Formats: sequence, C-alpha cells, structure tokens
Amino acid sequence: TAETVDLPRFLGELLATVEPMVRRNGNALETEGVEEAGLVRTDPTRLRQILLNLLSNAARHTANGVVRLEASRAGGDALLQVRDTGVGMSPEEVAGLFHEYAQAKGGDPRGGTGLGLAISRRLARLLGGDISVESAPGRGSTFTLRIPSGGT
Repeated sequence: TAETVDLPRFLGELLATVEPMVRRNGNALETEGVEEAGLVRTDPTRLRQILLNLLSNAARHTANGVVRLEASRAGGDALLQVRDTGVGMSPEEVAGLFHEYAQAKGGDPRGGTGLGLAISRRLARLLGGDISVESAPGRGSTFTLRIPSGGT
C-alpha cells in the first residue's frame, strides 16, 4: 500500500539495521545524500525488502572495503544507489543477474538462493521503478534503484 515515506528517516532506520552485517566483513558503511532525500509515495514494506537485499548482498560480497548508500533525485524519481568495493562481476554475470536462481561467482561461499535480485527487480517494477547494475571484476558493483516520487 502506497504511503508517504520520509526517506531520510526511513533510510536511517534501515542503515541502523544493516550496519552490523556490513561491519561483520570488516567493511565501512558510508552514505551520501541521505539527509536530503526528501519524500516519496511508495510501499515502504517493498522498498525495505529491496534495499535490505541490495545492502546485504553488498555486505556479503565485500570484505575489508566499503558499502555505500547514495540518495539523489532525477526528475520526479528518487535514485537509491548501493555501491560496494567488492569482487565485482563479469559482463556475463551481470547479464544473467536478475534471472531466478542466478548467482554471481566469488562471493560468500554460503551463497544464497539466487532469488533475491529477481524478486527485488519485480518489486521495484511493481512500485513503478526499476533496478539496474554496473559492475566489473575487481572493481565492485553499483545497483541503482529508481522509484517514482509519486508512487504506485
């Protein structure tokens, strides 16, 4: 259900939740633009699920590096970027990343189901937005979540 979400407060609470997970691998948690992120009209439960997945993936695939959440605006959209300095992915891995059961190599040996990103993209699209990724081996990854400010 769409409601008005105060992004600075929402993201602050989310970051407090994920910080121990990020630090577990010796990573620093950084932010940019979070305090100026403003309001969006969206489903906070879905938004939280998407961002928890992106941030936990970044924490799991980065060791002794940086996980960063950046918030900005582009037109009428809120852009939330999760950047990491982790292992990164090849173009082939990126191409299949949002398919169900896809898993990037070189990450946490415990792995996962390979469903998180497929579900996250589906949820983002239900919110009227999308998720994209830029990555290169050894250079980390940046996942960009675009959410319309007007909501669903």
